[in-house]
Amino acid sequence: MKQLAFECADQSKYYVIDVRDFISFNKAPSIVTKNIPLSYLPREMREEARCSKDIVVIADDLQTARSAVRIIKKRYKNKVFYSILPKASPCL
Repeated sequence: MKQLAFECADQSKYYVIDVRDFISFNKAPSIVTKNIPLSYLPREMREEARCSKDIVVIADDLQTARSAVRIIKKRYKNKVFYSILPKASPCL
């Protein structure tokens, strides 16, 4: 599991999955990702078709990224990278 800068996650090379919860995703959406919260990821991995691209996981923290990578690695043999996006701060 290697870190990859979010800006380097080119959609033509990588399949990008955002595992942040819906609230975090909507506060700071990333335009080229598919949002699958970590709690839904095992079910989605069973239903998804095989992917030929390497995968980039977008998460709020390292622990969430590691959990997501572990789930994905059970299903796919592709390389899996991660990128940490800081949590959006609430507006005051």
